[in-house]
Amino acid sequence: MFVMEVMRVIGRLKSCSFCGQTEATVKLVSGPNDYESKIRICSECVKECLDIIDGKITAGTLFHSATLDTTEEQSASCSFCDKTRKQVGILLTNDSLFICNECISLSKKILDEEATNRA
Repeated sequence: MFVMEVMRVIGRLKSCSFCGQTEATVKLVSGPNDYESKIRICSECVKECLDIIDGKITAGTLFHSATLDTTEEQSASCSFCDKTRKQVGILLTNDSLFICNECISLSKKILDEEATNRA
């Protein structure tokens, strides 16, 4: 485990931008942003977001719906696609990054396609 942490720190392992898990333990989907500062989301974060969107849970261990109570959340946009809540409908946050329902759905589709291709 120590070796994996060292590799993550020095940048050899990519990690989820939301929870920090590395590609050694979860599947990752990269956003369309600049290559060097790519936003990534892991399969576990996608599942938690889908559970919130589907109403199975009101808030997860990491994510909750952006309430837009604060000035920061009012001007927030998806960290993947840069769309605002008005443009997409649902914006989830982990209090530092935001992700919209459209990007969650697309990430799920990508993960499902990769699983199908591996089978």
